[in-house]
Amino acid sequence: MITAAIDRAAASAIFVVLLTGIAWTSNVRATQPSAPPAIVSTLENPSRAVFKYRVAIASLLELKPGMVAAEVGAGSGFIARLLAPQVAPNGRVIATDRDPVLVSYIAEKARVDGLQNLAARLAPADGTGLDPATLEAVVAVELLGRDRHAANLIKALVSALKPGGIMVVVDSPREGQGDQQTGIDADDVITMATAAGVTRIDESGIVPGHFALRFRKP
Repeated sequence: MITAAIDRAAASAIFVVLLTGIAWTSNVRATQPSAPPAIVSTLENPSRAVFKYRVAIASLLELKPGMVAAEVGAGSGFIARLLAPQVAPNGRVIATDRDPVLVSYIAEKARVDGLQNLAARLAPADGTGLDPATLEAVVAVELLGRDRHAANLIKALVSALKPGGIMVVVDSPREGQGDQQTGIDADDVITMATAAGVTRIDESGIVPGHFALRFRKP
């Protein structure tokens, strides 16, 4: 009887261990973002200039705790994730993109990383997903050169800024023709941004092969 009791106790212990192991595995799996690996690995490739110099890009916004900032066309959100701690604890960051898969990834990655002040938002096909006059800073990286309606997009970015807010545009110079065209010229961005009502602060080559323009809304 003693042996049987011991066997029952051992079996119970093994059962508890198995349940604990299952629960632990489930918890681990639950904390991993369901990333689209091919897309994320491309966007966050260390050889990609805007990823390699992401810290430098984030510094251009001159963020402070309590501010509200946004990244438009955020992709995997690697810049937005850098902005969130800079405006904490009372500020917040909004990352928008038109790809629902990437928006879900940004939200899940923020949850895993404990970035409670980072929100992911799906942008409409013809807009930014941002509300007017709600931001102290907004950044668009390699976005305008991919949008055929860049002037309208810039207007929407400017509209989302509060007076005194900063807009940062990082892009590569125009190359190619027609459907093969990529990038956008800095002079064109300056012209469109000025028409939208912001004033250029400065321009830098902080990201190799790209221009970085900063504007302020009066």
